[in-house]
Amino acid sequence: MRTRRAGLTALAGVLLGASSLAVLAVRGAPEASSPCRYGPPRRVARLQDERVNECSGLAAGRRNPELFWAHNDSGDSARLFALDREGRTRAVLTVTGARARDWEDLAAGPGPDGTPCLFIGDIGNNSRQRTDLVVYCIPEPVLPAEATELASEPAVAYPFRYPGDSPDCEALLVHPQTGALYLIAKDTSGKPEVYRFPTPLQLDHPVTLERVGSLRLEAPSIMGRMVTGGDIAPDGKRLVLRTYLTVLEFRVPEGAAFEEAFRQRPEVLRGPMELQGEAVAYLPDGHGFLTLPEGKGAPMHLFPCITPGHTK
Repeated sequence: MRTRRAGLTALAGVLLGASSLAVLAVRGAPEASSPCRYGPPRRVARLQDERVNECSGLAAGRRNPELFWAHNDSGDSARLFALDREGRTRAVLTVTGARARDWEDLAAGPGPDGTPCLFIGDIGNNSRQRTDLVVYCIPEPVLPAEATELASEPAVAYPFRYPGDSPDCEALLVHPQTGALYLIAKDTSGKPEVYRFPTPLQLDHPVTLERVGSLRLEAPSIMGRMVTGGDIAPDGKRLVLRTYLTVLEFRVPEGAAFEEAFRQRPEVLRGPMELQGEAVAYLPDGHGFLTLPEGKGAPMHLFPCITPGHTK
């Protein structure tokens, strides 16, 4: 949320000068084999649209697999940007019937009827006092060939509350097969709580989320322990999380249920030092992922899969 940007940016600047060793101090090998090993990240583009100046959420299109959907943090209107892999804006989508109080993350996945949808998390809660927390859902439109501005179908709202104290949150995940919705709290403890929406999803009145566990983030700095975004791979076997200083991938043990991934020690991936990094999304085929920090002209970094046969 905007009210804490200045302090966090200053702290990040100090930490960035300390060296990448601080980032790599989060240790632990993954406890499951990965279908993907990653090569060094590389910058593939810079955002060319000055309206995308505080990117907080990113998701790969399902009906538009050549595009990524993105949104700004608090202070913008209720809209999504369709970005291509050269950093150009192909379309701007107004989210009909939605309010943008503090949008923090974006996810693509199946809606209740299996339709490819976009889920928008109005989940920022810096004050810990919000009573209007909500996740919006819209069908992903098929975009025309030319860049344009258009409006979505009316958004469906899923209001919610937490079981107990209400944390800040910036990470929304949607399972690509089951459609289960997860939120991961943003805190400094290194043990952020993971919550799940009860199913079936409910309209009209807030539901109480179910606590399903907590993560183990052993970074030595506060900035390395604050989860700022995430995504689940299309195969449902991996999930990636951002902090301000790290990129972490958790893997589902062979033969285990998806939520076992939250109990594993993550793999820490070497990456560019992105000041105020918040957005991350797997490619539509899962063979790599993109990261985006906040700021005008932000660099788009690709973490490519280098497993034989999967190189991008």
